[in-house]
Amino acid sequence: MKHYSKRGQKDNNIYFLFILIFLVGLNHVGLGQTGILKGQIQSADGKPLSYASIFNVSSSTGTVSNIDGNYFMELHFGRHEIEFSFLGFKRQQIFIDINKDTTQLNISLKKENYLLAEVVVGLDEDPAYEMIRQAIKARDKNLVRTGTFDASVYSKGIYKLL
Repeated sequence: MKHYSKRGQKDNNIYFLFILIFLVGLNHVGLGQTGILKGQIQSADGKPLSYASIFNVSSSTGTVSNIDGNYFMELHFGRHEIEFSFLGFKRQQIFIDINKDTTQLNISLKKENYLLAEVVVGLDEDPAYEMIRQAIKARDKNLVRTGTFDASVYSKGIYKLL
């Protein structure tokens, strides 16, 4: 039969208490270290921008606003560089400190005009014609290189002779 001294029990109790405090402390360290950044993205005239991009430059993560222009993203406490963008609007970069559970940030983007150089669409001639002319010019050389060529061809279909 083993006998335990009171001192051994005290040591076990202190050890158990230390482990318990450590585990509870770890749980609290994990909690409260992130906050939510949320808000609405809209144009200068107050219309919501659906599916605008919100990018956290600091961590290379991002999100997209919903159909009403509302967004939210979870960020670690600290300073972040956030970029808001939407096609046809000027990008906006903001530095923000996240130090509470929820931070509200509404953004208004201004329209951006783009001046493009003149673009000519179309050709004077179909490029296939030039390729055909080059093939006809090189016909004699290509016949000499290939020699003779036989092929058995099976084709299924309906043909109409005129």
